[in-house]
Amino acid sequence: MFQFNRAAYFLMKNLEKAEMDEFRLKLPYRNEDIYNEDNIYKAAQLKDFFYKRAKELADKFDKRNGNSIHNDMLSEEHNFDIEDVKELKTSAESDEELNISLFDLIKQNIEDDELPLEFSLPDHPKDSEGNSFADGAFDGIMRYHSEPKSEELGELEEIINIAGKGNSRLAFEKTNDYFNDKEKHTIFIVDNVQNYILSHTSELNADYIYDYAIKLLIYSKKREAVKLGMMILELFSDYNEALTKAIFDTGLSDEFTIFAIWALRGLENGNDLIFELAKHTHGWGRINAVAFLEPETDEIKDWLVREGIANNVYPGYSVIECFEKADVHTLLEKGLTQQQLTPVGVILVYLVSDGPTIGIRAFDDPDNIISMYLDSFEKLEHEAIDLHIIADIRDKYENDDIRQRIDNMGLDLPQNEDDEE
Repeated sequence: MFQFNRAAYFLMKNLEKAEMDEFRLKLPYRNEDIYNEDNIYKAAQLKDFFYKRAKELADKFDKRNGNSIHNDMLSEEHNFDIEDVKELKTSAESDEELNISLFDLIKQNIEDDELPLEFSLPDHPKDSEGNSFADGAFDGIMRYHSEPKSEELGELEEIINIAGKGNSRLAFEKTNDYFNDKEKHTIFIVDNVQNYILSHTSELNADYIYDYAIKLLIYSKKREAVKLGMMILELFSDYNEALTKAIFDTGLSDEFTIFAIWALRGLENGNDLIFELAKHTHGWGRINAVAFLEPETDEIKDWLVREGIANNVYPGYSVIECFEKADVHTLLEKGLTQQQLTPVGVILVYLVSDGPTIGIRAFDDPDNIISMYLDSFEKLEHEAIDLHIIADIRDKYENDDIRQRIDNMGLDLPQNEDDEE
């Protein structure tokens, strides 16, 4: 009721400013002095009426809470002025890069529950030589190849305070301005943002912070601002169906998958949503989803074996997770089925290849792992791809006994591409 009367007050204030002095309006306030049966009202008259109603409620809230937040929200600085509306509209129309929010751009491109393989967000971050990062690549590289150091929030503290006191519109604008600096990345401030909000709960109104985060997610054209909104939403993990879907749909973009995962994982069905993200992303999104996916069902384990490492970045990023989470060691001990032979073989190829992880050295019995695979290979039928797998293991796994065993099989193995070169 407070928010309605507050908004109505500012609306009437702006109508009066726009010289819309008198208009016809049906009001339900039959017992109020303002009511008239002709339904003709003055903007100034309604402005005063709604202000009085909002002020009465603000005084009660602030007295109860021991602060002045609600009265502050009635101050002029919280008014979304009609001139601001005109300015924003002009700005949006002149934006040559993107005329809609990133959320809307993603929604418009979803086909069959996922984005096309060629989909890419505008305004890619660039490295020091001017080369563009693919969607999700900058954050992925930071997570896998370095240890991102938390950065001080600086100006962002002030922006969060503005949002927490009810002026989400101003905070939204300042956040987008803040991320005009291409050197600022949400991945470096995730912990500090969340810690700051959690340590200032007595000063920041949770409802206002929640509203601010949703605005960033739904309306921003800035990648990092969208991510910030998702990171703040993680603190709540209490979404209705529409907001859950909005976070999930945004996460279908590789750029935002990891942030969607963090925002969704606290939900009761969080792991199911992460599984769906894993199945419907193909780049860094799948890598991140596999990293956080819990193997709660046989369906998930089977998918991890068959498709978990199949990403268009490099399969080696996910190979250890897939081996462990799908319990491939146990599958090897029991003996592989015909359907498991090839996908498990592909996993082993990337375990023994040089890559972004330590590979098969992560396990205590690497020789035994390879030997168990060869045991299954010798018992099952194999196709051309399986011969390529055996050739790769022979060439890449540094163990003379394993190589000798493969040579003794008498297989007509294809030549490794590196050898051909």
